[in-house]
Amino acid sequence: NLVSINSQEEQQFIYETFLANDSSEDDGKWIGFTDKDEEGNWKWTDGSSTTYTNWNIGEPSATNLGISEDYGIIYGNDDPNSAGFWNDTHSTGPLLYSGIVEINAHKFNDSIYLELDPSYWEEAQKLAEDLGGNLVSINSQEEQQFIYENFIVNDSSEDDGKWIGFTDKDQEG
Repeated sequence: NLVSINSQEEQQFIYETFLANDSSEDDGKWIGFTDKDEEGNWKWTDGSSTTYTNWNIGEPSATNLGISEDYGIIYGNDDPNSAGFWNDTHSTGPLLYSGIVEINAHKFNDSIYLELDPSYWEEAQKLAEDLGGNLVSINSQEEQQFIYENFIVNDSSEDDGKWIGFTDKDQEG
């Protein structure tokens, strides 16, 4: 999902990480806040509760030049008076914005771990490669414990286990 911002601390992190020193041509970045289903009823696309907002003065404004504005952005650093504040806008040209994505992931050392949907090993490895990685290689007892605690202990999925990258498919044994 596009990012949901649920506190001033998260707002500050998002601004400092993605916008404060951004050199792109973007006026801002998409966030996962929308009222496309019901005008004025703003919701996060991930379903989280709305506990925090940071609208710019006069926003949200519903329409601009007769065009419905149903999608949220966070302003970049081009204008110090609006930097970090939110605006509602439409999702059609001429302005294009990049988005900030929030992924449910677990971090261990310098790696990020994601759980994939149930699949065959080859499919799981292909998806991992498409995401820029590989199925997990477990290189220490600490990493084994991390995998166990984050992906096995409270697992409520109906799969039979989790694939790891260990294989003898190229040479049996």
